[in-house]
Parts: sequence; C-alpha cells; structure tokens
Amino acid sequence: MSKIKIVLGEHDHRSSSLLAQYKNYFNLSQEYYSFNYQNVHFIALATEISFDTNSPQYNFVKNDLESVSKDSKIKWIVVFSYRPQYSSPTQHPGNADLRDIYHPLFKKYHVDIVLQAHNHNYQRSYPINYNQAGPSKPTITNNDSKHYDESIGQVYIIIGTGGAKLYKFSGKVPYVAAQYEGFGFLDLTLTNNGRNLTGTFFATNDKSIEDSFTLIK
Repeated sequence: MSKIKIVLGEHDHRSSSLLAQYKNYFNLSQEYYSFNYQNVHFIALATEISFDTNSPQYNFVKNDLESVSKDSKIKWIVVFSYRPQYSSPTQHPGNADLRDIYHPLFKKYHVDIVLQAHNHNYQRSYPINYNQAGPSKPTITNNDSKHYDESIGQVYIIIGTGGAKLYKFSGKVPYVAAQYEGFGFLDLTLTNNGRNLTGTFFATNDKSIEDSFTLIK
C-alpha cells in the first residue's frame, strides 16, 4: 500500500462514505498533496474540489512548486490529476478552468509531465506552453515525435486505459503527438543517473509498445 498514490475522481465524490473510506485508507488529510521519489517530485492535483486562485489548494500547489524549484536534488516534476486540461476530440473536452489556472503556473516552475485521466483512451502531447492568446491551442515547443533534449514546455498525457469501456476519438488535435484507443499502461523509467526520463505505453492485449518518448536533462 505504501507504493500506491491516488487522486480522487467524480465517481469517488458521489458517495461521502466512499470518499471518507478512500481518504482514511490512503491516509489523506487533503485530496491534494506532494511527495518525492528519488529525484522526482510528484504533485497530486485534486480536480473535484475547489482549485481556483483563491483556494487553499492553489496556494498549496503554488508554494509547493516554489519550494521545490529551489531544491537542487529534484530534477523532474510530475503532476497527476483526474480531469484533463487538454484533449483530442473524444468523450470529455479539456477543462478550460483547470488549464487557464494551472498551466501558466506549471510553465513558470518548469513542470515536466502532467498525467491525466477521465477520458478512457491514451493521449500524449508534444511539449507545450500555455498560449495566452488562444488557450485551447497551446504552443508546441518541440515537434519531434519521441525525443526531447532540454525541451521547454510540459508534456500532457491522458492514461484512462485501465479497464473501463473505451472512448472513441473523433479527431486528433495538432498538439497531440500520439493517441491510442485500447487498454494499456504507461511505464515511466529513470536512466542515465536520473537525467533521462523514458515513457513507454504498453498495450495489455499483446504487450505491444504503442507509444514511447524520452525527456533528457
């Protein structure tokens, strides 16, 4: 159990007793929190409770990012959440409020990866920056399909492929580098003394690799 970290979604919030059980079982005083694993800092963003700029959650995330930016031991920052900020056309669109509040913050403090869910498919963006002039059309900072050396911008990934009914795509937005409709899981691996972060998405039906990418620092 010590290896499992969670964020809570809309179905968890439909039952106050279930929500209390989750928080108690995983020892969560708040739904948002952070922790370190080796040289990676993780932030759990709670999308089902207040997250605006006046909320305790926003202040926590902002202060946490400011603090970790001064820690020379941390080389990578990964945020994980339930609702997506960006998405190709499918069941659920990207959440504009989340995007407009948090992507500028993630850009300022050089977050590397944002893991998301809600849509039951797999999507990975190129490294992107928030576009003030057109927030739904982020700026691609590196259009290589798989390798990003000292790249600027955040890689947004949706991994809603754990087993629930899949959602079909009706298109592909320009800032998405790869998308896949099928069950599977994403493995993130650190190599080269923690300088390389490689993501590999495996399909569960035949263990085939449907996507892979490497960030280098």
